[in-house]
Amino acid sequence: MSTVCAFFVKFASLIVATLECFDRVLFKGHLPLARATELERFVDYFLGVRRNHFIKVLAPQYSDSLVAYAQRWARKANRTFLYRAGSFRKDQWADKSCREERIDRGLVGILCTMETCNSFALKYGTPRRASCPCRGGNASLLLLSR
Repeated sequence: MSTVCAFFVKFASLIVATLECFDRVLFKGHLPLARATELERFVDYFLGVRRNHFIKVLAPQYSDSLVAYAQRWARKANRTFLYRAGSFRKDQWADKSCREERIDRGLVGILCTMETCNSFALKYGTPRRASCPCRGGNASLLLLSR
């Protein structure tokens, strides 16, 4: 920590703003969904719903609920909620937001971004519909705070 403070003191005249955030988040347990079989096991045995119902109904509901919660949170904190797809420099956006809105601590904003990740689709024609990997991306939320 003293190294960081020494750095700030040495370069104070050049530093416009600092962005502080957690360098990691610890979850108790995990949800392995890297392969289609892991998603199938989660849906079949943990959620106990039909795969078709999960993909067509539940997953979009969960996604919409999470986005709505993030929008309410941003509105309550009087901060920006922004949806972006494609290449996007999050650090530049955060810096610009801090300067324009004169934010020196707390929530900077909430980004909902479309990023590349594993996606799955139902594979038809099997006795039990199986999931297969497909190309695409899912939205993710990023909370930026100082």
